[in-house]
Amino acid sequence: DGDTPLITHGYPKDHRPDLIQLIFGAGTCKDGVPILGEVTDGNASDMVTNGRWVKKLRTMLQKDDMGALLLVADSALVTTNNLELRKKSKIDIISRLPGRFDIEDELKKQALLNDNWTPIGKLSDEKGAASYKAWDTTAEINGETYRFVVVHSDHKDQRKLKALDKAVGKEYNETKKQLKDLSKRPFACRKDAEIEAEKHIKAHPLTYHLIDWEIKAKEEKVKRKKRGRPKKGEAVQFQIHHYLFGKIRKEPETYALDRECCGLFVLITTLMDVEKDSSRTILERYKGQGNVERIFRFIKHPSWLGAFCIKKPERIAALGYILLIAALVYVLWERRVRKALARADEEPIEGLNRQKTKRPTSYALQVVLTPILVQSQRIGDELRIWLPRPLSLNRCRVLELSGFSEAIYHGVWHIGRK
Repeated sequence: DGDTPLITHGYPKDHRPDLIQLIFGAGTCKDGVPILGEVTDGNASDMVTNGRWVKKLRTMLQKDDMGALLLVADSALVTTNNLELRKKSKIDIISRLPGRFDIEDELKKQALLNDNWTPIGKLSDEKGAASYKAWDTTAEINGETYRFVVVHSDHKDQRKLKALDKAVGKEYNETKKQLKDLSKRPFACRKDAEIEAEKHIKAHPLTYHLIDWEIKAKEEKVKRKKRGRPKKGEAVQFQIHHYLFGKIRKEPETYALDRECCGLFVLITTLMDVEKDSSRTILERYKGQGNVERIFRFIKHPSWLGAFCIKKPERIAALGYILLIAALVYVLWERRVRKALARADEEPIEGLNRQKTKRPTSYALQVVLTPILVQSQRIGDELRIWLPRPLSLNRCRVLELSGFSEAIYHGVWHIGRK
């Protein structure tokens, strides 16, 4: 009972805080095959879970302290505590430096002021793939020296751009309202208006805008102290008031710098040898995390979970582990077919939408084989299955590349009791 994960409210990535959940953890080797997995509490922290994995990783992989071990993970890995655990476990890491460390913003600004960038280019042959360049440096976190790779992508992070433009617009609107209220206040002299302008700048510092001040003198009637209509011949008194007006303009340098930062991210690693592990190698290994994301897409697909109705927590957790094992089979299938197609004499197969490919996804392979119709007949204790029609050439090739043949759809089985 104590080992059953707690199914409870957490912080779901799909923005459904009203639903209770479980958390899946998965780890793959370099070529994407899952080798580690767990189902844990629905409110488990990614940072705490990463720390637990760091402590147990060598034991789980049966690696002694002398063997090299590299862990590539997302930014949840990088906490002060986890970095200490990594040191004790003698594990090298590659991860993204999160913004909760002040040094992240400093490194970005240093990189933008530096011209010594290393061109990396594209990591993918896909159309529209991002092109990268990197700047390498070292710095300390809590007295420990790490290597940092500041990466610039020509595809800026759209979420960060949207947040930046939102911050700029908010600052403009708030300042515009403040200046409108300020312009209604009369000042006795020009000096008072200048002092108020200085006070306003100190009280409301601006990041992305500048204010051009203008002071205008205006002669106005002095308000009578007595109520009622003025007496005949009563002199009208005038007084000169000074009004403060501000014109907002965008501060181009700060905005341009922050906009350029939207195309930057910082990688942290303990691989200090630049000759052995170049910036490109570090970035390629970090980008390899897409293999883990594919596992999660498989697990969360509604076609696997939508048909189940399970009430007991231990059975729900058991289903989670079955899904992890299924994901392992799914990835191994794709890996086997891709390796077979990698041979020079192998022609590409038809994948999704009958497009020719030599790197099909497991989903594409599933789509190719799913329409196969198998007929069966039971006579007594024997079950016979067969294909009502021959398979197409493409489906036969997928089966062969998977390590099987059409014979798996033919056979007779004894299913009665002994």
